[in-house]
Amino acid sequence: MTYTGKPSRGCETCRKAHTKCDEKRPECSRCIRLKKACHGYREEHDLMFRMENGDPDSTLHRKARRRKSASYPAPFSQQVHPHDLAGTHHGKNLPYLLPCIAQALSPSQDDQKLFYFYESMLGTVAESDHSRYLHLQLPTLLSRSRQGSALYFAAQAISYAVWAKSRGNHSHTMRISRKRYVQAISALKDAIRDPVEVKSDENLYAVLLLCGYETIMFDSEALSAWGSHVDGAAALLRARGKERLSTPLQCNMFLFIRRNAVHSHVQLSQPVDPIFDELAEAALSFENPEDRLLSRTIRVPQLQSLANDVLSQSDWNITESEIWELIQATEELDRELVDWAINVPAEWSYSVATNLNSVSPEFSTPFYIPAEIHRYPNFYVARVWNLYRVSRLILQSIILRASSWHCSPPETSGQPLKITHAEKVNNILVNDICASVPFLLGYDLSQLKRSTTHIHSQDDKFIWPQCSMTKAGNSKHTGKFSLIWPLYLSCSVSSISKPQRQWMRAQLQWTAEYGESQAKLVSGTESQTLLGLPEHFRFDCV
Repeated sequence: MTYTGKPSRGCETCRKAHTKCDEKRPECSRCIRLKKACHGYREEHDLMFRMENGDPDSTLHRKARRRKSASYPAPFSQQVHPHDLAGTHHGKNLPYLLPCIAQALSPSQDDQKLFYFYESMLGTVAESDHSRYLHLQLPTLLSRSRQGSALYFAAQAISYAVWAKSRGNHSHTMRISRKRYVQAISALKDAIRDPVEVKSDENLYAVLLLCGYETIMFDSEALSAWGSHVDGAAALLRARGKERLSTPLQCNMFLFIRRNAVHSHVQLSQPVDPIFDELAEAALSFENPEDRLLSRTIRVPQLQSLANDVLSQSDWNITESEIWELIQATEELDRELVDWAINVPAEWSYSVATNLNSVSPEFSTPFYIPAEIHRYPNFYVARVWNLYRVSRLILQSIILRASSWHCSPPETSGQPLKITHAEKVNNILVNDICASVPFLLGYDLSQLKRSTTHIHSQDDKFIWPQCSMTKAGNSKHTGKFSLIWPLYLSCSVSSISKPQRQWMRAQLQWTAEYGESQAKLVSGTESQTLLGLPEHFRFDCV
């Protein structure tokens, strides 16, 4: 299978008639004028991969023949002898020829897995997410890569991984995926020793695929693997320099890597590599609202590290000015994040609905149900808003730790008020994260008006909304993975109620039961981030 360019986007009726279509929806003008049934439009990505029928001596055909020769018998034309063909009209050689014909017409196993990966991932990524643009570049980059390159093996590794996961962790496919992963690592090590190859777009893209592989396969015995790839991508950016940040592909890769680097170093409580600040200006024209948020939250790990340096000293070594400067710097960044939220574009905003199923405080109940529910334009926007909330939760934790320092200077005599304010902000942020849960789990928010008759049930397995709402549509894709990190962090906020904490824990456990290995890792542990300590893992949390 190869990328064959942009297909016709006309309706099916016009394509069959070989006439121009104006592509109006839901019916084109030609079909309306001729009073014909307009049979709709196909998705553009449906035809992005298909068998090439052009010149048999083309480069793509030669690569395909070489690839198949390693694992398949000789081509059909080399297997069939003339005297076999002579007898085919009598049918006596047909059983022998059918497997050869099927082999000649069928794509390889590698291509099947690659197509499945490409199509399934494209259907789950929002238009405004850099991941979608990068995913669309995969066919072009593969066509420029040689067989046996790091990108070649990395694409196969993640393709087989996605295929295996979709089939209940199919063991044979998992083994092939792991083998390709090891081959990709080996090829990448060879490539980065070459002064030219180390700067190639294909090799940097291969590292991004390896990050994706680690997220999909997630091995609890190798918790540092994803973070190591992120650090490796940052090192490649430094080796490439600013001159390799001039094309849309290069700028989008930079922004994608920066996003992962920020998440990774928040989990470590360590500053992000300065290379991201040094190169940021070159990618400004490609930034979206998430990137503008990240251009601020990139300073969160730096403040985490600074707070640890200051507050880890003995009390008599900490100066009052250090505490005050730390609080001021943290509050300044918090105000910048609030400013981002106020000025976010209208298409990135969300609506709030009152949940009629929420439990009134005067009722004594072990169950927590959010008082408000959020509806977002898509899962991607919801994830970005939760990134904003998590970042502010970390900033509030720094303010609380610094304000609790027992030797308060005169200038900060209002620190009890700071503590009260920070706890109030924390409660609001955690409530907003909880309000995003039904949407990100894919539930039909129109059912909020339905009464929940068994809210006061003593059933220990009751969990809302899973026990009282139904999914919206038949799509299996949801945003539950992006809830793992916000819920895990929120559980460690000291000022929230016990039922709310138990509800968030239950959501993590439910997510773990439905196949998210990362949720299984964190559902029974306490987050260290709000305490100023590094987590014992680094994983992609988006």
